[in-house]
Amino acid sequence: MKVENCFGENNIVAIFMLFWITLLIIISYIVGIQSFLLFHSLAEGFTILVSISISIIALNTYKAMKNSLIPIIGIAYAFSSIFDIVHALSYTGMGIFPDNANMTTQMWIISRYLESAGMLIAVLSFDKCIIFLYTHYLFCCVGASFTGGAPMACLPRNVY
Repeated sequence: MKVENCFGENNIVAIFMLFWITLLIIISYIVGIQSFLLFHSLAEGFTILVSISISIIALNTYKAMKNSLIPIIGIAYAFSSIFDIVHALSYTGMGIFPDNANMTTQMWIISRYLESAGMLIAVLSFDKCIIFLYTHYLFCCVGASFTGGAPMACLPRNVY
């Protein structure tokens, strides 16, 4: 009886990937120590890239889907990435928006709300026929309603 490796046939590929992942983690740690603003911008940029990629793939394959699960998730991630971009640009020290920790935190929370609402809507409408234009309108209205009247998410240090 032949005993196989835990990596299977592709030992070289697995070791190569493990090397690059370890190197990326070490570089991220060093960058995080030197400049947290740069680390945060790189991390947010990566999450924005992933969420835009998810939405592009989902929206380009919706005609092949028999249900509305994947397209709704794609729409949710598209709108979530918009708020992630505003969150990354409004982070304290970026210099694009006035330094406002409340706005930064609100944008991050709104983005997470849109992602979770998209997942919930996708699961609830799994076998139903959904008009995707209405789904776009729904996410536009939800995102716009949060931006104007979102509750205080970050209090100044001297307020208890």
